[in-house]
Amino acid sequence: MFGAGSIASMVQTMKNNRSLLKEKTQAFKHRTVKDGPFTHNKLNFKKATPREFELFRRKLLAEKRREKQIRTLLWILAILLLFIILYFISN
Repeated sequence: MFGAGSIASMVQTMKNNRSLLKEKTQAFKHRTVKDGPFTHNKLNFKKATPREFELFRRKLLAEKRREKQIRTLLWILAILLLFIILYFISN
């Protein structure tokens, strides 16, 4: 039979890989459940005042504006560099 050895080695490799995997139940053993399911996943956020929200919003908008300026500058430099390279290649 052709390929019988390769199929047997494939089956053996699959068995070895399966034995190397962790048991599915071990992934959840470190979690502790209190007062019912999913209580360990609850998040507690700090309550913010409207002033804090406004400061945070302004900070985010400033960061966004700065990133947009940098991205635009990089595009302009890349296009300029491309034109310079094409100019020297064509001459």
